[in-house]
Amino acid sequence: MKPLDSTDQKILALLEQNGRATIVEIAEQVGLSQTPCAERIKRMEREGVISGYIATLNPELVGRGFTIFIQVKLREGTNQNFDIFAAAVNEIDEVLECHMIAGGFDCLLKISVADMQEYRSVIIGKISVITGIERTDSFPVIEVLKSGTSLMRL
Repeated sequence: MKPLDSTDQKILALLEQNGRATIVEIAEQVGLSQTPCAERIKRMEREGVISGYIATLNPELVGRGFTIFIQVKLREGTNQNFDIFAAAVNEIDEVLECHMIAGGFDCLLKISVADMQEYRSVIIGKISVITGIERTDSFPVIEVLKSGTSLMRL
């Protein structure tokens, strides 16, 4: 993979801000003509630097405005337990993120549901039944103070 130069970084920052920006708009803002700009974007797509394009949805307006973080402690920290847990979690649509972490518990889940009733259904019917879980601790989000996906800065 070719190292990212400052122009690549500007292109990435612009795409993070507006994934629907045209090549013309991006090229103009980074000081390139259209062809070299398009070639840089295609290269970064091929190399996996740009892994895809998505629409960011408003959770409230799509009926998934209740977010909960769940700490999960597994009974044993074996590869087999982690593999079983990871496979099960990947099948639960309400789980947006699952991170294996260091510290007093093993994994941190971020789930998004409509309300407390749906959360109850997910924690009891989908998460707590996963083989190998010793304990879960849940933390409902009261208010989002900062949220984002941007990795690059202009």
